[in-house]
Amino acid sequence: MIVIVTASPWELNAILREVPMAPYLVPACYRTAAFHTPAVLVCTGFGPEAAERGLDALERNVRRTSGSWSVDLVASCGFSGALQQDLRTGDLVADVRGLELERVELLRQAARDRGLGLAMGAAAGSDHWLGPQEKRAPAFPGPDQEYGRLSASGAPGAASSASGRLSASGAPGAASSASGRFAVVDMETGGVRRWASLRKTPFLALRTVLDEIDDRLPPVPHGPGIWPAVRYAFENPGQAPAVCATWLKVRRASAPLGRGVRALLESWVVGVPS
Repeated sequence: MIVIVTASPWELNAILREVPMAPYLVPACYRTAAFHTPAVLVCTGFGPEAAERGLDALERNVRRTSGSWSVDLVASCGFSGALQQDLRTGDLVADVRGLELERVELLRQAARDRGLGLAMGAAAGSDHWLGPQEKRAPAFPGPDQEYGRLSASGAPGAASSASGRLSASGAPGAASSASGRFAVVDMETGGVRRWASLRKTPFLALRTVLDEIDDRLPPVPHGPGIWPAVRYAFENPGQAPAVCATWLKVRRASAPLGRGVRALLESWVVGVPS
């Protein structure tokens, strides 16, 4: 089974538009058996702790109903902020550190088949939305040092290209810049990675860029659909242009996210070592 973790209704709906699933066990949880490996999608809410709690609840419910729990991959999927100058809204980035090369190549091919450019880069975890100054910082301590500075060699994981630039076309290598920084940052990857590591389960992050490196997201309340954003804009008219710009970015980032998750599910065939 593949477990896909996302945080918001916007991300959840983007995935469900491309990957039809049926409700499963608990609210905001869906399942499909239409691919080589069955998959479960769970929407946990924002932040690393919420992601871990959501995964714990899913595991408890699956064990209670089926008596077993076997996971081939845990994937953190959703929107992210760019930590590289070259990344634009809608770019798709995969953190594949720890996966077998054959798995990575299958994912690349599945993405190409769907007309997607797939960049390989390290995804950082945060516990809050980052503004431009934080995204440009050479180092910033976070939960479990989940995000901060990478060495030029890519430790603790990302490989860098000869030019040191992240390749939006998905060319081999090309993960961190010459300064050794991560490619993208989000609020759930740190918790999902930690949860998977404790259970020795393969992990992958698949993230589309929402806010570019110099973008600042308005503090829009979380909720389904566009209405929380509309209400916030009416109550804070000075923020209305930023809210509208963010909503347009959500629309641009949604299609690559859904298609990327579908490519992941299509690529995860039985018999390939993880």
